[in-house]
Amino acid sequence: MSLTGNLNTVSIPDLLQLIDSSKKTGMLSLKRQTQKKEIYFKEGNIIYATSSNTEEELLGNLLIRLGKLSQIELEEVLKAHSTTGKMIGAIIVEMGFLKKEQLEEYLKLQIEEIVYNLFSWKEGDFNFQEGKEPAEGQIITNLNTMNVIMEGTRKIDEIVEMQKILPKDNMILSINPNPKIKADSLNFDFEELKVLLMVDGDKTYADLIEQSPLGEYQTSRALLKLINRGIVIAGGKRQTRKDKKREETTVIEILHQVFSTSFSIIDNTLLQKLGRFQEKIWDKVLYQKKSAFPVLDLMMKNGTLLPSQELVLNSNKIPEEVRFHQITQCLQGLLMGYLFQAHNYLGKDITRKLSSEIKKSTAPFLLKDMEITKKYKIEDDLYRDLKMALKGEEIV
Repeated sequence: MSLTGNLNTVSIPDLLQLIDSSKKTGMLSLKRQTQKKEIYFKEGNIIYATSSNTEEELLGNLLIRLGKLSQIELEEVLKAHSTTGKMIGAIIVEMGFLKKEQLEEYLKLQIEEIVYNLFSWKEGDFNFQEGKEPAEGQIITNLNTMNVIMEGTRKIDEIVEMQKILPKDNMILSINPNPKIKADSLNFDFEELKVLLMVDGDKTYADLIEQSPLGEYQTSRALLKLINRGIVIAGGKRQTRKDKKREETTVIEILHQVFSTSFSIIDNTLLQKLGRFQEKIWDKVLYQKKSAFPVLDLMMKNGTLLPSQELVLNSNKIPEEVRFHQITQCLQGLLMGYLFQAHNYLGKDITRKLSSEIKKSTAPFLLKDMEITKKYKIEDDLYRDLKMALKGEEIV
């Protein structure tokens, strides 16, 4: 697999696992809109990471949050940094605020936060530069990449569970004017205070995630605490009307994420169990479904589902009145055909595991816009297909 591409086709855990298993040394650069992150590796282990939020902001926030640095001390460090150009960590040690060994431990936490926040990225470009090292003089650490992957996956699972409780994306958040809590109990930790200061009676949960410097996991967790304590409440729905085109684009993006993820899961399992024969199975299914659904030619290239943006553009070539129906029928037919073949070659037990993994992996995409998901019955149809696959039946 090339180490240049888009997260539409390769997930963060898979990308990190590839670098770990191949013992790569170098720098992985990831970009999404205005955000950029860089992760440095040595023989597969993570040794350093930076973020477009700037090192001083992330490290400074972390040390303040842990009570290891005061705001005044941080300002002294930043002033010295702007004057001398030295690394933030080196200045903190030179000024005696922390010993080098202590800083290395907190640096690990900083790097982990940068990497964990990447696990919520579903789109963005990545590129690995072989042999590239951190800047000279930078304090580095050593993190087991597989442990980071496991913890990052756990955090994503936790986010999914929290999102089932948190307000929907179109619900406006505001501070409760009459919380049922005593004034002397109104104490907040660092994350809660950061999120509370962003709640202004106009932002939604989705807005907070987009704008918060804490990352999706910490922001979600802090908001849930504030809601459970009755400090923050969800009010009315934001009165924004999505035009038909925007809604259709959202639907196609969700479908793309759901089905490309599902295909990838089946691909990996068949490849592991059957080797290169997996390609023949996929080609067979694709040939059959193209005969039944000619519109697949607008959705596939070289046997691979087009990126979501290209898929949206090509969908305009399908008559509007049947556009959504044809796209969903094609993708559902392709998934069912593939699952049917998996059931034939690998049996019911493996198909059951595939079904379970698909449900788990696609849950974040289905939760992104529940209004759209329910309106177009995306989740209902997917679960119906998986249920039929367990019976070894294929919907024609």
